[in-house]
Amino acid sequence: MHRHAGSARHSRYVGRRLRSGPGSHHQQSPRTAESALIGLILDSSVAITAERQRLPVEGMLAAIRGIVGSTEIALSVLSVMELEHGIWRAKDLVRANRRRQFLEDLIGNVPVYPITTELARKAGRIDAEQQERGICIAFQDLLIGVSALELGYAVGTANLRHFRMIPGLNVVPL
Repeated sequence: MHRHAGSARHSRYVGRRLRSGPGSHHQQSPRTAESALIGLILDSSVAITAERQRLPVEGMLAAIRGIVGSTEIALSVLSVMELEHGIWRAKDLVRANRRRQFLEDLIGNVPVYPITTELARKAGRIDAEQQERGICIAFQDLLIGVSALELGYAVGTANLRHFRMIPGLNVVPL
């Protein structure tokens, strides 16, 4: 079911953080985030949190825009893979269908960027350099982060630790 921008459920979440719990008290002013961003690659952690809260995609995107302004919000194809994985791991058909609808709504509302040869090579270089320094970055997070770097975008995530290990990446806590 799609909810309109004026619905009560939607308006409760606009401008509100999508994640609660440890580490969620970090605040970034919307003006700072907006002025520094060309675009934002959304990590699956944010989408998973929104789906678990039963927040419609439109509400999630509005809440994010309340933080980052009118900057483009997009996905890496790796986040699509992670969300699809969650559909197939759902404990029951109701959850699987809810997750599937959420993913369909999400990819219908934001661009999805592919992994290119250039991006793969850059990720390989960054991974080697970071491992040489004793830093190991999760494969999916590395590719999502490098996707953002290639585009000149930031990553919007609840998983700050992994993404902050990628040199030069602007990370926006959501």
